[in-house]
Amino acid sequence: MKILAVDDNKENIYMLETLFKSYGYEVESSQNGVEALEKLAEQDFDVVISDILMPEMDGFQLCRRVKMDDRLKEIPFILYTAAYTDPEDRKFALSLGVDRFVVKPLEPATFVEIIKEVIQNHKVKPSNNKVVNKEEIVYLKKYNERLIKKLEDGMLQLEERNKELEKSYKKVQRTLDSVVETIGLVIEMRDAYTSGHQRRVSQLACAIAREMNLSEEQIEAVRIAGLLHDIGKISIPTDILNKPDKLNKFELGIVRNHPQTAFEILKDVEFSQPIAEIVLQHHERIDGSGYPNGLKGNQILTEAKILAVSDVVEAMAFHRPYRPALGIAKALEEITTNSGNLYDPEAVKACIAVFSRGFDFEKER
Repeated sequence: MKILAVDDNKENIYMLETLFKSYGYEVESSQNGVEALEKLAEQDFDVVISDILMPEMDGFQLCRRVKMDDRLKEIPFILYTAAYTDPEDRKFALSLGVDRFVVKPLEPATFVEIIKEVIQNHKVKPSNNKVVNKEEIVYLKKYNERLIKKLEDGMLQLEERNKELEKSYKKVQRTLDSVVETIGLVIEMRDAYTSGHQRRVSQLACAIAREMNLSEEQIEAVRIAGLLHDIGKISIPTDILNKPDKLNKFELGIVRNHPQTAFEILKDVEFSQPIAEIVLQHHERIDGSGYPNGLKGNQILTEAKILAVSDVVEAMAFHRPYRPALGIAKALEEITTNSGNLYDPEAVKACIAVFSRGFDFEKER
C-alpha cells in the first residue's frame, strides 16, 4: 500500500512517514500541490493525504486537479488541517470530491483507522466525482470565499496577537521604568545633596530633545539615560561625594571615573537604544576637553550632547555641597557663553527655548 503525503511542514511529514511506515505502508512525500502532481504523474499511489494551507498550490487546488484527471480521480483523497476548521470548509472540501476531511490534532491510531476505512470503502464503492461537472466559475467563487474567510480569520488572530504583544510590551516597559527609578533612588540615597538630580536632568533633557524634534525612540533614550547617568557614582566614597570643600586632584580623578563605571554597569543591559554609550559620553565636550575619552564634535552622540547641557543647567541651578545654588539665569548664561565651544549649539538653543516658554522643574515633576 503506497501513500502520498503532502505537507509543507517538515515535522508533519516526518510524523506521517514514521506513523504509516510503522504500519507497513510505503510513504512518499511532497511539500506542496505542484510537487504532488509531478509525483502522481510518475508513480501509482493508493491514497493521497494532503494538508490544505501550503504555498504554490494548496490542498483544495490539489484535490480538484486530482479529481478532474481521469487517471487519478479514483485515488482516495484525504484532506487534513489545523487551519481550516469552519464547517463551510468541510462542505467545500466534500464538494470537490474529497473522501475524508480530518481536523488536527488526531490520535495516530485513529488516523490509521481512517486511512484503512477510506481505502476499504473505495474498493467497494465507486467514486462520486462531483468536480468534473462543476462549472469553473462556481468552483472559483467558492474557493475564493474560503481564501477570503481564512484571510479574515488570520487578520483577526493577528490583531488579537498584536494586542497581547502590546500589553506585554507595556508591562515590560513599566518594569524597566521601576528598575531604572529604583537604581536612581539608590544613587541619590548615597548623595543627599543631589537628591532628585537625575530625575530633573532627565526631565529637562526630554524637553530639549522634543524641542529639537528628535524621534520618540531618541527621546525615550534621553529619558532613560538621564535617570541613570550618575549610576557610576555608586563607586565613589560618600565622603568625596559630600565633601564641602574643593576636591583635590586625586579625588577629582575618582569622580571623573564615574561615566566609565556607569558604562561598565550598563553595557550588557539589552536596551533598545545605546543607553550605556550615552551615559558614558555625558561629560564629553565639543572641543574635546571633556572626559573620560576626550571626544570632539560629531564623535559625541546627539543624546549625550543634550544630556551634557541638561546636566550643567541642573547642577548650577541647585545646591551642591561645595556651593549654594547659582540659579537658572546663571546656568543659561554658562551654556550660552560656551555654545559651540563646550556645548552643542542646537542643544543650547533648544534649552533656551524651553525655558523661555516657562519650563519649570517642579511643574515637570
